[in-house]
Amino acid sequence: EQVGALSLASTDDGRALRLLRKAHALVPAQGGDLHNLAQLLYLHGAVEEALPLQRALAEAADFTDAPDDAEATLLRLADLAEAVGDVALAEETLRRLRFERPLHQVAVERLAAHVARRNPREGLQLLADFVDGLSDSPRAVSLRVGLARRVRAELADADVDWPAGGR
Repeated sequence: EQVGALSLASTDDGRALRLLRKAHALVPAQGGDLHNLAQLLYLHGAVEEALPLQRALAEAADFTDAPDDAEATLLRLADLAEAVGDVALAEETLRRLRFERPLHQVAVERLAAHVARRNPREGLQLLADFVDGLSDSPRAVSLRVGLARRVRAELADADVDWPAGGR
């Protein structure tokens, strides 16, 4: 943990990354050091190298004790998976985030976009299910109207299960 803290305190990110890589080569990083190394790799564009580290962080993500950190960890893993073209991992990660936080709009929208590439109706159904889970509010009404317009434009014949009064 001290190597990561000292490295991140450095004004030279490249130097910090080199130090963390060397330390990780000697003793595999864990906890905060693993997070710091994965973050610096991501920021420096070393996505292939960051991916397995971020995956390890995601496996350990705890939505009970640190839900915001877990959410950020999963979103970063989805970003990395998309960057290397691993659509299956991105979808799996976004599904996990959706399971843990069903009303996480960004996760649902990103997941729906992936799913829609192979099954447009299923992608739209994910969005409809999300909107159905929202409490009645001006935001929910706006999202329902936007989704209805999208369905009409993209799939005039879509068989989407709408929330009561949503058609």
